[in-house]
Amino acid sequence: MQRFTTAREAIEFLIGKITEQAQRAGIALSVIERKMLYFSETDWTLPDISEVETAFESDYDRALYEKKIVKIVRHLRGRERRETTDCDLWNVAIEKLRESDYYLMGMIEEAGAVRRPREDLLKLIASALGICAVLLAVAYFLANR
Repeated sequence: MQRFTTAREAIEFLIGKITEQAQRAGIALSVIERKMLYFSETDWTLPDISEVETAFESDYDRALYEKKIVKIVRHLRGRERRETTDCDLWNVAIEKLRESDYYLMGMIEEAGAVRRPREDLLKLIASALGICAVLLAVAYFLANR
């Protein structure tokens, strides 16, 4: 399976998938909207991202844009779940970008298209068992009073 050696490779893969899905779904993405998918304040991004951000802030409704991208990602992930290879690559790219600050990552998370780390599930199970144990102890205490 392909591994992404840089954040740039991973973000370009994700953006490629998103723009392909937008085209398939007939959802228009302007040049500015496509370029905003690359926005990051600290990671690799397009050389003209400052100008893109300025144009975006003056000409676009951020909430509507985010809603549009979330919709595209949800449709894409539904389709890719049936295509295991693309789904696996998506998860590998997300894992590579987990520590990044790409604007796109927030929209991907909003779409529910980020696989949670295994440790999160284990923490959730341990917390649930702990709560159950406390409730049983309280019930036992109250019953024997």
